[in-house]
Amino acid sequence: MVLTFEELDEWVSKSYNNYKLARYGSSIDVVLMGEWHNDVFCQRDQLRLLRIIKPKYLLHEDLMCWKYSPVSGIFRLQSSRLWPTIEDEDLLCSNPELALTRKFVGAADELGFAIVGCDLTCVEIGKKCESSFNYWQTDPVHRYGMAVRNDFMAEMILRFGRKECGCIPVIVGNTHASAIHNRRLLTKQGVGYVYIDQTNQS
Repeated sequence: MVLTFEELDEWVSKSYNNYKLARYGSSIDVVLMGEWHNDVFCQRDQLRLLRIIKPKYLLHEDLMCWKYSPVSGIFRLQSSRLWPTIEDEDLLCSNPELALTRKFVGAADELGFAIVGCDLTCVEIGKKCESSFNYWQTDPVHRYGMAVRNDFMAEMILRFGRKECGCIPVIVGNTHASAIHNRRLLTKQGVGYVYIDQTNQS
């Protein structure tokens, strides 16, 4: 539930890469991990850190609008989120059991933490952008959509980071994590955090 800087330094020393860390504040309320998606080495180190933190919640980009409870063993749609359909989304978003690797579900069951999706669905992005949204396009609508997603992720992090539930680990792609960190979206609210760039190869 509580992570010390000493524990974090020891974790880095045993990690696959010598990850670059940026620290803000005197405590670690949030651990923001910017990963290479689907990288087994990133995931190995993430799981090892989860066992050190023993969190109450894990925020994960891949789960988008879903929440997994280790008590029920069921994925449920988060309150006030828009239901994705196969017509609107790809299969992974429509089926949360495929979106998240079973390693994290197994860790949640073992350690007793809930996994909460912290990304917008394409339907939600389209509504916020007031335009049809193609996930892969690179025009200004897509770039604006990325900024909207970053803002939403930061809001989710702050929502959980301000709760009295110990250290909150967050796993998102490093494009999002670096933007959240560089735009100081968390420091504005006084949340102590560590940003871990897992794409760092030094």
